[in-house]
Amino acid sequence: MDLKQSFNLFLDFVRTELRGKGGYYTGWIKIDGDRICNECPHHKRRSLYILMKEGNLPFLKCFRISCTIKRYITKADFLSFGFTNMEAIKCLLEDSISYNAKSEKDIGSTVPLVISDYALSKDQADYFEARTNIYPDYEAIETYRIIPNIYKAIYETYDDVETHMRFEETKIRENKYNITFATQNYNMFFYRDIHASNIKLKFSVGNTEPYTLGDNDSPEYMVIAEGVFDLINIYSKYAVIDKAIYIATGGAQAIFNEICDYYTKHIESIKYLIIFADSDISLGNNKYTYDKKFYDNLFYKLNKTLGKDVFKEIYLVYNKASKDFGDMREEILPEKLQIK
Repeated sequence: MDLKQSFNLFLDFVRTELRGKGGYYTGWIKIDGDRICNECPHHKRRSLYILMKEGNLPFLKCFRISCTIKRYITKADFLSFGFTNMEAIKCLLEDSISYNAKSEKDIGSTVPLVISDYALSKDQADYFEARTNIYPDYEAIETYRIIPNIYKAIYETYDDVETHMRFEETKIRENKYNITFATQNYNMFFYRDIHASNIKLKFSVGNTEPYTLGDNDSPEYMVIAEGVFDLINIYSKYAVIDKAIYIATGGAQAIFNEICDYYTKHIESIKYLIIFADSDISLGNNKYTYDKKFYDNLFYKLNKTLGKDVFKEIYLVYNKASKDFGDMREEILPEKLQIK
């Protein structure tokens, strides 16, 4: 029995015998922990999770404050759960690898989102593909962290009244006439209605952070855009760069703060800044340009705050043919300016 077979055998056991829920995209599965967790039998809602990613050693974490379970799975845990295939246990323990130090530190920092509804509706799939020219298969959904049913995910993950009340205020309902994207830690969500383009919401269950793609460890390039769809198209088509962190600021007013914040986080590695600006100014005849006054002031503030020499090169890119880069149904004609 090889590692893949062992993993799939245990995964099936987790989903059936331990009544596992979720696990899609994030790897976190909420399970019945009565057999190893002293806290679980005393509570209605389960709080024990197992992180399962093929090739990595399964990791257990209980999110109840009074419980101390936070460890890689052991032989004793397998047997306590009732999983007794010794060949599979041996393979999983000996052939799986542990997470790196940073990932291990981050494990269990927030309650993992339970995603049990992982299929996009036809409306959702058609909308995403039309705006990005990307077919939304499982890999794309995972890469861009699309949540097909944010309503169900929130209510299956969180049982506290405060979270439920805040979510009710959004008026989001359990249907698939919308599309939602998650931040890297799955604790902030960007929701938009498919049929009413003016309905766009944010909802947070932890620290607020922007939507990002790419290299979060040691990026050399910082690529900035305003919207999530802008960022997806830039990441996949207009600025395909190794060693780059891509950041959607959520609006022009947040650009300055996000640049300063991420430069501070990666001060040792970031050398280049590329900003994809919205083209908010119509010149007529289907021609557009960016707000030069706003960006001149932005670059002035960056120089005053971070210093003139923090970036080796700075570029600004805007769309001459339509308002931004977030919709492939519109004409997109990039114009690149070197600022430094």
